[in-house]
Amino acid sequence: MTPTQLCVLIVEDDEDDFGFLRDDLLTLVDWSYTIDWALSVEDALEKLHNRKYDLCFLDYHLGAYTGHVLLNTIPASGLVPPFVMLTGVDDGHTDARSIAAGAADYLVKGKYDTALLARTIRLALARKHRELQQGEAYVWSPAE
Repeated sequence: MTPTQLCVLIVEDDEDDFGFLRDDLLTLVDWSYTIDWALSVEDALEKLHNRKYDLCFLDYHLGAYTGHVLLNTIPASGLVPPFVMLTGVDDGHTDARSIAAGAADYLVKGKYDTALLARTIRLALARKHRELQQGEAYVWSPAE
């Protein structure tokens, strides 16, 4: 089986965390990747404006902002790849707020393995594909 090429944006302000995720992605044999890195919300918006991404991993804590700021900004720009929120916070509140803000899924840094990462990617891509086939869009609502 030939791997599917995915264009991925990782929005992460920590170089080590970016490297860990990039390395984990590169071990998954179902896909091959073009991986871009954004260090801030502003950098991510610029990259999203200039390139079509199949998937975006988004750090919850981005300097003075949370990833929800980016999720809440995207609808105005019309750029809506599936987003997977990444965070070191393992609580139901952050998880629920991320999903309500439009994230397709949520992973806790250091607590996922490659099997869970692969499952998360498959589900995010399938959800987006299904919505495009049905002519639907993500239902975006501002995080509280």
